[in-house]
Amino acid sequence: MARGRHRRGTRQVAVIGRLMNRILVVEDEPGIALALEDSLRLEGHEVEVIADGMEAGRRSRESTFDLILLDAMLPGKDGFTI
Repeated sequence: MARGRHRRGTRQVAVIGRLMNRILVVEDEPGIALALEDSLRLEGHEVEVIADGMEAGRRSRESTFDLILLDAMLPGKDGFTI
């Protein structure tokens, strides 16, 4: 079993036989954001949480994510226009 093995050119990491993905969670409700973050981390994913639509748009352009979980109603800019 591969543990913590990086593949060149990707952000995926094998963690005990599974791939770890880099996930951006965009959620302005602290309880929901924390629950998502904890659940995803327990599954072995790298998680970044942002609560503002404008910041999420900027961050998604600056970095690469395998998945973005995006709330539709956010402060700054809604999830439909990001």
